[in-house]
Amino acid sequence: MANEIPENTNITNESPVDSFARIDSQKSSDSSFMANFDTSLTESSTTIVDECSVRDALDQLFYCWTVGKQVKNIYRYGTKIDCSKQVARLKLCAKTKVMDTETAAATITKHLNETAELKREMPNVLDVWKKRTTKLENFPPED
Repeated sequence: MANEIPENTNITNESPVDSFARIDSQKSSDSSFMANFDTSLTESSTTIVDECSVRDALDQLFYCWTVGKQVKNIYRYGTKIDCSKQVARLKLCAKTKVMDTETAAATITKHLNETAELKREMPNVLDVWKKRTTKLENFPPED
């Protein structure tokens, strides 16, 4: 009884390659097959205004304020986390939701350019390491 095959199953002896070829030929012959799919999904339909979500900004702000995150930062660095970036993002997203699309896009672009400029001005790993102008003596070491 355990080896019996139910009556409603369709078992064929064709190979998987033949099976896929049959499916592909059915797809190409059926013109309505592609009509069910929106081909514009491959194009980027989101704008810079759509990416500024008040809900996401609020979630990030609340995550910054969580007790666990604050305690971990106090333990590691001795200070609380400054959540001013998340507050600024929330204000920006809330402000742009009442603007028209062009003004909102310009405001968000200006904000992104300002934050990128601040990141470039901050110290980074290139400030710590100095490029050598001369080769090291006896490197690699000779035995």
